[in-house]
Amino acid sequence: MSDDVRRLAPDTDSLARLKEGGMEVVEIPPAMMAEFRARSAPLLDAFLKRVPAAEKAVRAYLAEMKRSS
Repeated sequence: MSDDVRRLAPDTDSLARLKEGGMEVVEIPPAMMAEFRARSAPLLDAFLKRVPAAEKAVRAYLAEMKRSS
């Protein structure tokens, strides 16, 4: 995993500490996340059209996170 992606990866240690401290964490259901990604895909496409230099980094991040958009 690249250093940039590693910095953006979920911080499970901090999440565990927050839960231990009483924070309630609500997991997003897969269907809701899929809908969110589908609805936000045009925003990503528009961003990449405005900032083409970002496409390589964004696509690499999405690939590392096993997401296509």
